Formats: sequence, C-alpha cells, structure tokens
Amino acid sequence: MKALILQVAVFVLFTAAPVAADEGRVRELISQLDAEDAAVRDKAVADLVAIGAEALPLLESTRREGTPEQQGRAAEAAQRIRVWMALERLKADHLLKRWDDLSAGPAPRRRAIRDWVRACGSRPETVDALLELIRIDPRGTAGGAACEAMNWL
Repeated sequence: MKALILQVAVFVLFTAAPVAADEGRVRELISQLDAEDAAVRDKAVADLVAIGAEALPLLESTRREGTPEQQGRAAEAAQRIRVWMALERLKADHLLKRWDDLSAGPAPRRRAIRDWVRACGSRPETVDALLELIRIDPRGTAGGAACEAMNWL
C-alpha cells in the first residue's frame, strides 16, 4: 500500500504542470494546510505544488510563521516544488517517463539513470542542477538518482 501511495505521490509531483494562481489563492491553500480533514490538507499541498514557483515566497513565510502543521506541510510543498524545478532544468521528462524504473531494482535503475545522463550530457548546467537535486532531496528518490547520475558524468 505504501508503494502505491508513493507512486501516486511521485506521479502527481512530477507530472503536474505549474498553474497560474494569484496570491489570494495561495493564501487560501496555505490556510488549508492545517485543516481538520487530512484529505483537505493533502489536496492543499498538491494544489500548491501544482502552482509551482509562484507559491514559494508564501510557503517560505509559512515555514517560519505558520502553525506547526502548516510549517511542516509548507516545507514539504516547497521541497517538492524545488525538486520539480531542478528536474525541469535537467530535461527530466526523459527520466520521468521511466520514474518507476528507479524503484524497480538495481539494473533498471542504473539503465534509467545512465540514459538520463546521456540525454542531459555533462554541461555545467546539468552538473549544477544535479547538485541542486542532491541539496534539496538528499534522502529522496530524486536526490539518490542525482548522486548516481553524478557518478556517470
């Protein structure tokens, strides 16, 4: 069950295209981060991630000044947005098509990452984006894949 939830979360995280939103909508979603209903909280995080970089300033403010629940969920949303942005800089669509391979075992994981590195090349912006992924997602799937990708460069 946890694997299914993780796969759905990864799919939503990495396939959601940014949507335009005004500050009022972002504030409304942030206020829902500590709603009593867990489904409302989870949807608010997903919607904030879908908004993308536009939501980051208010999410950062909430991480410092919100309720404890808001702070934690704002941190989660901000990290997911940053991972998505870094993957975007890396032409991550190639990797995202094979995201399930990253969890399918060592051999499929190595092939997916090797192919990703071949698609991205060893340009300075590729290295910068990989380092950014490692920094913002050190223990996550994206950070681990970035570490392995650095070894292939």
